[in-house]
Amino acid sequence: MNEEAPKPPAPVRTPPALLTPFVSLFREIRAMVALPFAFFGGLFGMVVLSGAIVGLMLWLEKNAQAEVGEDEEFMLDFEPGALTKLGVEPKDIPEKAINEELRTPEAAVEESVTEEEEIPEEEEEKKEEKKPKKDNKPVNDNKKAKEADKNQKSNNPYSKDLPNNIDVAGDPFGDPNGWSDLKKDGDPWATAVMKALNNMKVPAWAAKLPAGKPYKFTMKICKNGTVDKVFTKSSSGNKDLDNAVRAEVERLKIPKPPPHVLKKMKSTCVVLRYQFAWTSGKVK
Repeated sequence: MNEEAPKPPAPVRTPPALLTPFVSLFREIRAMVALPFAFFGGLFGMVVLSGAIVGLMLWLEKNAQAEVGEDEEFMLDFEPGALTKLGVEPKDIPEKAINEELRTPEAAVEESVTEEEEIPEEEEEKKEEKKPKKDNKPVNDNKKAKEADKNQKSNNPYSKDLPNNIDVAGDPFGDPNGWSDLKKDGDPWATAVMKALNNMKVPAWAAKLPAGKPYKFTMKICKNGTVDKVFTKSSSGNKDLDNAVRAEVERLKIPKPPPHVLKKMKSTCVVLRYQFAWTSGKVK
C-alpha cells in the first residue's frame, strides 16, 4: 500500500514591520466592504449619535442662560446705610487701670472796659445760689494736668507709662444698637435689616473665637419678614462657626418690606443683591 508523503506547510508571509499598520487597516476596510449593510448602518448610527450630542449641548447652554436670566429677575437691590454707636463703647477692663491726671479749667476773670473818666461805682454783687458741682472731687492744683470736665489723680508711679483707662466717646446722635464707626445714609428698610442682623444672638462661644476670615453669605428673604434661605459664599475657616451663624440668620425675623420694596419683588421670596460678611459679632 503506497502512502503519500504529507505536504510541507505553506510558508507564512509576514509583512515588513513598517507596513504592518497599513496591512491591518486594509483588512478592516476589506471586511467592512464585504458587508455593506453593516458598514452603512454603523456609519448612519454614528452620524445620528453625533448630531444628538451636539443638539443636547446647545440645548443645555440655552437653558443655562435662561436660568441665569430668571435668577437676575428674582433678585432685589439692597443698599443699606450704617448706624453709628451711641455713647461710650463698651470695652474689656484692663488688668490694671492707669488713670490719666486731669483737672477742671480755672474760671476766667472778666475784665470791664469804660471810656468815662470817673470810675463807676461797683454794684453790689447778688449772691448767686450755690449750684451743685459737676465734680465733687477736690480741685487738682497740678497745672500740668490735662484739662477735662472732671478732676482725677493719676495712680501711675511711672511717668512713662501711657494711660489705658480712657473714656471712648461714641456718637451722641447715634443708635443704641449701632454697629459702625461712621454714619452712612441708605435705604431705611435695608438699614433696619442690617440692624436686625447685628442684633442677632450668636452663641457665646462663637463670639469668643479669635478674629479670622469673615463668613460671607447672601440671603433669600420673603414678604412676611422671614429669611427663606442662606447661601454661603465664603467660609470663615470654621465649619461650626459657619453653621451657627447660618442657623441664626435663617431663624431671624427681619422688618417686613415696605410697599415701595414690595412692588419691586417679582415673587414671594427674592434674593438680596448684597453680600453680607459676619465677623466678631458684627455684620457688614
